[in-house]
Amino acid sequence: IKPSGIYCYDEQYVFVDKILYLRMTIIDAVTKLIIAEQLVSKHDFDNNTILTFFQTRLKGLPLEVILTDGRQGYPEIIEAVGAIHHRCFFHIMQNLMNPLQKRINKLERTNKRKQKTINKNTTTINEISNKYKGKKGRTRKDDKQRIKDNQKREKLNTENKKLTKEINENNDQLNEYENDLERIQNIWKS
Repeated sequence: IKPSGIYCYDEQYVFVDKILYLRMTIIDAVTKLIIAEQLVSKHDFDNNTILTFFQTRLKGLPLEVILTDGRQGYPEIIEAVGAIHHRCFFHIMQNLMNPLQKRINKLERTNKRKQKTINKNTTTINEISNKYKGKKGRTRKDDKQRIKDNQKREKLNTENKKLTKEINENNDQLNEYENDLERIQNIWKS
């Protein structure tokens, strides 16, 4: 089996005796054969290490394209080796989806926290209402506790309305993000 000249490159973190290493791997994109692997200490790993790895391991092999993730140093390294750099489609999609998913998770956590506050406020409102269940009509001016409780109940109702409005706004934003996420997933599936 002859190498195609189109290669995929990536690193993987590996712990050996609690010491962090990086496993550098070149795989032929067409034949799916491993062309080269090397284990490098994290302290020795840099752009020069990658360049040397490419130059020594791809010497004498056909070389057209190298596919990588989005690490910043790759374009210069691959150009120095004499190949064309392509970004891996998976990593492009991942770079699109990760920030979107982080925003979705943040909004969902915020909504959950606000809903807990609403539930707590509603419980307090119900306790206050049950406390004065038998009493009807206007509150007397000398009934200081009941006036204070009514003010607290109104304040909690106002806070609940505000939180509900914020949850609804967040849900609208979530719907937009989820539509965007679905479009990205459809691109990935196609």
